Amino acid sequence: MKDHIEKYSKFPVTCPNSCGVLTLREMIANHTEDDCPLTMMPCPYEQMGCKTKIQRREMGSHLQSAMRLHLDLACVKINTTEETLNETRKLGYITQN
Repeated sequence: MKDHIEKYSKFPVTCPNSCGVLTLREMIANHTEDDCPLTMMPCPYEQMGCKTKIQRREMGSHLQSAMRLHLDLACVKINTTEETLNETRKLGYITQN
C-alpha cells in the first residue's frame, strides 16, 4: 500500500488551471499556489480596498495600471486610521507621547 501511495504521488499530472505545465501530483498544490501564471489572486492592495482578483500573469500590468487607484486607497486608509487614532486618544484610551 505504501508503494502504491508513493507511486500515486509521483504520478505526473497537468495543471488544473490548464497552463500546460506537467508536474508531479504531490507538487501540484505548490505549482498552483506559487507559480502557475493562470492562478487567480487577490491584488496585494486588497487590505487597502482594491477588490481586483486577477491571474498571476496579469498582476504586473494591474499594479502598473492601477497605481493611482492604489495610492488613493492607501491615502484613504491612512486618513481613516489617523481619525480613529485621534478619536481613541480623545477618549483617553491612548496617551500621546
